[in-house]
Amino acid sequence: MQDITWNIVIGVVAGLLTASVLLVLKSLFINSLIPWYRQVMFNGLNLSGSWHSAGSTQKMLLEIKQSCEKLSGKATVHLVKENFHESVRDDLHLDDIRTFDVVGEVSERFVSLRLRHTDTTRIGIVTFLLQVDGDGTRLSGQGCWYTPLVSQIASGERIFYRDEARAVKTHQGKISKQENDA
Repeated sequence: MQDITWNIVIGVVAGLLTASVLLVLKSLFINSLIPWYRQVMFNGLNLSGSWHSAGSTQKMLLEIKQSCEKLSGKATVHLVKENFHESVRDDLHLDDIRTFDVVGEVSERFVSLRLRHTDTTRIGIVTFLLQVDGDGTRLSGQGCWYTPLVSQIASGERIFYRDEARAVKTHQGKISKQENDA
């Protein structure tokens, strides 16, 4: 009788150890080997890095990290003080700098991004659908966001460049052209 009990205990312990080893191997395979393999086999465009956009009221910096087709990162929006009357900013409690968490994906040459305000006590959500233009140093497309100035959802064109100087220069060129047309 004692031999049977001993065999049952050894069988249960061996089963638990085997299950533990298999669980560790599965976790290692799913969390390490498969992502590594997918990254090695991924042939798409690498969008990792900094992307800049300049407008008349704000500048935006996207810091993107890419894992295959998945994108993540941070976005920083900096208000241009000269273009906002101080009382408007104070009434709306607009911060000069706002940060957003970024998630998205790239498919072919199209990029979709969703931005959520990092401060969960504030309203802030932005969605972009962009395409990679030219030699891969420009993203252009449309954005949709909530604007606290008029409490509405707005949309419009947005262009991002890998180089901040190019973003500012392009925006200044648009302003000059509009002034010359007027």
